[in-house]
Amino acid sequence: MTGIAALQVDDMCEFGSVARAAHSDQGLPICAWFLAGFSLGGLTAAHVAVREQEQWQGLVLVGGCMWVRMTIITQ
Repeated sequence: MTGIAALQVDDMCEFGSVARAAHSDQGLPICAWFLAGFSLGGLTAAHVAVREQEQWQGLVLVGGCMWVRMTIITQ
């Protein structure tokens, strides 16, 4: 993955890290973290979930733009 798509995945990974750190810093209880995406955001979310499998407990795709080779997502 290259270009803007790679930057979107990088940004979403960074956002997840920042959100989890802020949650922890505020002393909030441990909770499950779910990633969600709509349309093209669903494809981005799927790539993030594959890259950071240990960070997310679930993935919600709403009308996910998935007309791509599914090998990356299903491996």
